[in-house]
Amino acid sequence: MGIRVDEYIRNFPWLVFEENNEILGYCYATKWRVRSAYKHSAEVTVYVSKDNHGKGIGTLLYKELIKQCKEKDMHVLVAGIALPNDKSQKLHEKMGFRKIAHFEEIGKKFDQWIDVGYWEYKL
Repeated sequence: MGIRVDEYIRNFPWLVFEENNEILGYCYATKWRVRSAYKHSAEVTVYVSKDNHGKGIGTLLYKELIKQCKEKDMHVLVAGIALPNDKSQKLHEKMGFRKIAHFEEIGKKFDQWIDVGYWEYKL
């Protein structure tokens, strides 16, 4: 994880929500695609530990991430969500993301094929 963080923070925001020296959540942006035509787009991810869902941590993290992405001249943010995931979908839609794609069985998690939806946010 440390190598991944070092790679990303050179060009993209990486945020951590910590309380009493415990990480409760994090979010970050990464390059959407390699080609320069996509240099104003980023893929974003948010994670909040199970015990801390519903406390507003994801919202706080995303508000700051969106602010920092604007400052870095990003134009579009894209979030991929393994489906089904009602909590994540609700968070993204609350933040202003809208669903733009649904890929069937494109990923594999815990030995099962999963669908992934993509949500987009225009800054």
